[in-house]
Amino acid sequence: MATTQRNAFNTPIQWSLIKTAGIAACLTLYQLALSLFVNGGSFDRLTQWDVAWYRSVADVGYNVKLPLESMQDHASNIAFFPGFPIWMKGFMTLFGMSSLRAAPFSAHIAYTGFWIYFFFILKRLGVSAAVGIFLAFFLICQPGAFYFVTGYSESFFSFMIAGFIYWTMKTFEDRNASVLFFLLAALHGIAMTATRFVGFPLVAYPLFIALLKFPRIRESIPRFAQAVLLSTVSLAGVLSFFAYCHWVWGKWDLHFEALRVGWVVSPGIEKFLTLEYYKFAFFSGDLADNIGRVCTWVAFYFSLRFCVRAWKSPSLGAFPKSLTYFAFFYLCEMIVVSHGVRSMVRYLLPVYVVLFPVVGREIQQMLDDGRKMEILTPAKIILVIALVLLLQALQAEFINRYAAASWVA
Repeated sequence: MATTQRNAFNTPIQWSLIKTAGIAACLTLYQLALSLFVNGGSFDRLTQWDVAWYRSVADVGYNVKLPLESMQDHASNIAFFPGFPIWMKGFMTLFGMSSLRAAPFSAHIAYTGFWIYFFFILKRLGVSAAVGIFLAFFLICQPGAFYFVTGYSESFFSFMIAGFIYWTMKTFEDRNASVLFFLLAALHGIAMTATRFVGFPLVAYPLFIALLKFPRIRESIPRFAQAVLLSTVSLAGVLSFFAYCHWVWGKWDLHFEALRVGWVVSPGIEKFLTLEYYKFAFFSGDLADNIGRVCTWVAFYFSLRFCVRAWKSPSLGAFPKSLTYFAFFYLCEMIVVSHGVRSMVRYLLPVYVVLFPVVGREIQQMLDDGRKMEILTPAKIILVIALVLLLQALQAEFINRYAAASWVA
């Protein structure tokens, strides 16, 4: 392996919490400023479409009248999980905000929190500050990244996923890890599953780490038990929501019924096994969906490639290897549940929380091996610049559409 100098490309992130928080706030402000500049400076235009449903939950709670078919527009806000509205309600209570203001503001705070965890995860993977900043900027350039600063749940969900991953890593870094790390991981896991149903399979991440860090199960039963316990406790978010539905309305699956009645979305697993379900997996008439599909299959290719490399690298540590496999697992989950790979411009954002640190680790490995000039060729630099400009142009177009109350993913 080539000998490398300690420089901006090879020195792992060493930022303090204050410095990391400052950089995270700057990234959030940049994304917000870009969105406001494109949409004409209106905060109200950041609260379109599903934001109204989240606001209604935060304002008056769940509005359900059985049978659901009897409700106006055949829809109910029970179709939306309570995690983000509870987070929003906290800001409404603390600062006396209306839900119209609290929706985007609480999302901005969550987005800043996500960036802090993002850089902390990169630090644990040995990624340099220069690579970390590049990854952050590239993520901000994604066509659907403006959703992070709207009143949608993307920012809070990503915040909780990143926190769950980080504190799970801390929990399993050594045998003397603090119980506090376990509790913080569990807290983020509970909030994660209380925010979206797709957070339910993500509780498996502690098992990924345990299987890779402690391959001899019989000799590490306490650590495996800890992983199982953390995954189980993290399910409390989604299970509490289902229990609440059963307790109040006598139907634990009322959320799925609301999706079926109001949005014609059926949770039946048998549909995932039909070709009809995937008929729009590669092309449809909608620009945003088609861009999302391109991003999805590009991410799928690289994620699968990273998994193969990880499999062939026995010296790769448990944390980067587990995150590599977990990113592919999460991406496959979203491809399956996205109803023909639709709305992926938005649905991919939380996936990037897991995937981008893996990309950062791959780039860092090349730099550590002395292959900097292989990465920084003029052709590749021009290609990256062109790609960034294209992605930013697409994001600007989607911001305009969203601000005009047109459907974007």
